Amino acid sequence: MSKPRRFHAASFRFTALTAGVFALGALLYSAVVYQAVSSQMEQQLRAHVAAETSQLLGDYEDHGVEELRHDIRERLERAPTPRLLYTLANPDGVRVFDRIALPAEPGWSRIERAGAPDLILLTTDLPDGFRLAVAAEARSVSEFALALRKTTILQLCALAAIGLAMGMVLSRRFLTRVERLRRAAEAVGRGELSARIPVRGAGDDFEQVALEINRMLGRIEALVGEVRLVSINIAHDLRTPLAAVRQRLERLSELQADEPSRRLCADALQSLDDALQIFSALLRIAEIESGRAQMRSETLDLAELLRHLHDTFEPVAEEHGQKLELEAASGVMVRGDAAMLTQLFVNLVENAIRHNAPGVRIRLIARESPAGPVAEVIDDGIGIPASAIEDVVKPFFRVERSRQAPGSGLGLCLAARIAERHGTHLELGTAHPGLRARVQFAALPIEQVSV
Repeated sequence: MSKPRRFHAASFRFTALTAGVFALGALLYSAVVYQAVSSQMEQQLRAHVAAETSQLLGDYEDHGVEELRHDIRERLERAPTPRLLYTLANPDGVRVFDRIALPAEPGWSRIERAGAPDLILLTTDLPDGFRLAVAAEARSVSEFALALRKTTILQLCALAAIGLAMGMVLSRRFLTRVERLRRAAEAVGRGELSARIPVRGAGDDFEQVALEINRMLGRIEALVGEVRLVSINIAHDLRTPLAAVRQRLERLSELQADEPSRRLCADALQSLDDALQIFSALLRIAEIESGRAQMRSETLDLAELLRHLHDTFEPVAEEHGQKLELEAASGVMVRGDAAMLTQLFVNLVENAIRHNAPGVRIRLIARESPAGPVAEVIDDGIGIPASAIEDVVKPFFRVERSRQAPGSGLGLCLAARIAERHGTHLELGTAHPGLRARVQFAALPIEQVSV
């Protein structure tokens, strides 16, 4: 299970979204706390400054400016650190004590200082032209803001780590269940209609969906089985009377004296033979798809099998004015059923001969590739349109829609089913020009190759 895929899982995205929402909530909460607490702290500072200013003004009103200076000096001498700041400016603007730059208007003001806490300042104009200012450093507010900022960052990091961990765990569980679903769907796609999604009794929504899908697959399997059984029964039931009719036609042909009657009987026999071949192909396809067909697993020399086909079909190709060539390296070994594989390549060769004009070159190839043994049947004839490549392996599909050309549309279908039964597939493509039919077999272990 790759990490990129895990990160793209719906469960991981949902967990990440949830963690993001919590992080946003933490930010909003921190902002509200900062606003409330800093406002409260600033109000306390303002109350302290206002109380100090009120005391100094009382002394000023009782004893004048000199007493005010004396009180401020005493406060500076005995005040702990941090302390309040004091400034007294005369009518000429000369400032004593902390020498704070005073604003033009009296009242409350906030002075920002580079590299130092802000000042909360209360300026009062005295009757004789003096100006009194008392200020407090907003150090506690700054320190609180810094502490809150660090706490918020730690919270966000913790939420991100927890969200990531939860997302990984949940996405792993989610993808494990999705993988089981994918394997079941893949098996059904290969024709294994008995495949089901494993259910462990958790009873959650996912398993409810899995149960419904399993019920649907069971119904599909039953319906497909019934259709296959009907097809097999029809083919079996019709082969017997058709064979009986053929026997009677043979006897009737022997009794005919005139040539036209014999030709009619011969044409009828050929039509019956074609029908019997169609029923045989249908039976074979149904047996392979249903798994009823007995399949032997033996080590075969692919080159020898194609050599035998070449010897058999070379005269047939010559009769059609075509050339059948063999390019087979010895010792190309595969595992499979000899009869089925022979049927597969017979269908491919017959298809190449039947649907191409005289002068076409047909090659039978067996060779080793990095992925394992490969068998190919290649011709330089008319080929198959690219739009029909995927459809020609379907039952009764024919590129020639009028169905005037010979054939039933079952040859390539049967070949494809045999390839699937051997754990591979029939790959069709253009040979520029012509058709390339390719079957890639799995590589055999060394001990089996040497058998």
